[in-house]
Amino acid sequence: MNPTRRKHLVRKLKKLCHTLNETSIGLIRGSLVRGQKKCGRKGCACNEGKLHRHVVISTQGEGKSHIVYVPVTDEEQAVASIAAYNETWRLIEEISLINIELFKAGVLSVANPKKTKHDSSRNRKTAI
Repeated sequence: MNPTRRKHLVRKLKKLCHTLNETSIGLIRGSLVRGQKKCGRKGCACNEGKLHRHVVISTQGEGKSHIVYVPVTDEEQAVASIAAYNETWRLIEEISLINIELFKAGVLSVANPKKTKHDSSRNRKTAI
């Protein structure tokens, strides 16, 4: 790998990692589900067919599916949080592709490698 390409990739990698750090705040993994439902109160308009809006986030965790109610006033925030998760995942994929290219060129290493009894100084690569 030529030095110019390496510098470009390292610069791009640092920028992506910085963006990843900022994007990950407030993210939620899940899907927004919008629907309509009856509340069950006597005399409510929903009994006449005018149903209430219903918004939830469907997600999975700890081996189970979960539904999280989203107040209509927080729907925009829920959309943004799910979009942040998707953007974070996209950034991770892009970072991985860059790391694969650097690894193939023999210039990728962990910034703060932990020594193990199998490490030897001549086999360790310098951090980028």
